[in-house]
Amino acid sequence: MSFKFIYSFVSIVLLISCNNYYTYNEFQHKPSITDIPLKQVKDKVDLYFNNERPAQPFYKVKIVEVIGRPYTSYNEMLAQLKQNALEEGMDGIIYLDSKQETGYADVSETIYLKDTSTSISRQVANPYQRMTGIGLKYISTINYLDSIVKKSTIKLYGNNVPNDSFIINFDWHGNVLNDYVSAAFQKYYQQVLPYDIIKAYEAWGKGWSVSTDPETNKLVSKRFQLNNFDIIHYQYYYTPNGLIDYAKVKTDMPSVTTNMGSVYLNFDRRGLLNEKKLVLKKSLIWREKFVYDEKDRCTKIIRTAGNSDRILLTIENKFFSNSDLPVAEK
Repeated sequence: MSFKFIYSFVSIVLLISCNNYYTYNEFQHKPSITDIPLKQVKDKVDLYFNNERPAQPFYKVKIVEVIGRPYTSYNEMLAQLKQNALEEGMDGIIYLDSKQETGYADVSETIYLKDTSTSISRQVANPYQRMTGIGLKYISTINYLDSIVKKSTIKLYGNNVPNDSFIINFDWHGNVLNDYVSAAFQKYYQQVLPYDIIKAYEAWGKGWSVSTDPETNKLVSKRFQLNNFDIIHYQYYYTPNGLIDYAKVKTDMPSVTTNMGSVYLNFDRRGLLNEKKLVLKKSLIWREKFVYDEKDRCTKIIRTAGNSDRILLTIENKFFSNSDLPVAEK
């Protein structure tokens, strides 16, 4: 996974007051037909009617729809349907249908008479039209799986010698697949997860909720909850040029200190994270250095104690490939 700084959230998140949290809805964001990661690669969407199908292997991903006023033209509806699919990272649409429908809203009114008043309820009809299609993703445009971390091997050190190791597996949406009660996850939670503030910034999956600044639309805080506990709570602070400067990390789990410190980040000229520091009560607890390959993927992280070279842990990442994809339709 590249640690390039990317600031992107679905539009609905950007409209939220910083006093409220928007919670991830798995059914809203997860592809409903074929669960594969989506990313916009093309600059247009192909449209198929009736029995037409793509000439290349593809996946049916999810239902795409657009709702318009009853007098919106067919062409306008089609254009918006294609735009919606494009923004979600799809390459094509199989057109399903377009229907004129009517929604009803209950309205209460108060009628004032000479010496009294009375309330009446009635239904108001709101006509609209709905156009739907099946969103498609071509195998030929899925060229980004090798940037997504599939598993991380974490080694813990004592006297600069590895004395323990465990593996954390991820799905291609960044969610941990290990059982939360497993020994591996418990170690990951204690040693790595609370301080991985870039992954936390980009992650958007089950258990996460976010809060943004209503004026700048920047992420202000983010939390990961399990059984109503804030397992991790991040408060983000930015440099004048918009990069993350540092994040304060907290938790309300009784087994962990409430204030877990502040994590500071340094980026290189390419926008890649090259150093991370944990500071607690003005003391440098540890530093992390990041190693990248020729594709700007973070392949290894090395954590050392304070300003010394004594290794505390290392993380080695392996990535997905197109061989992990399910069988496509032809």
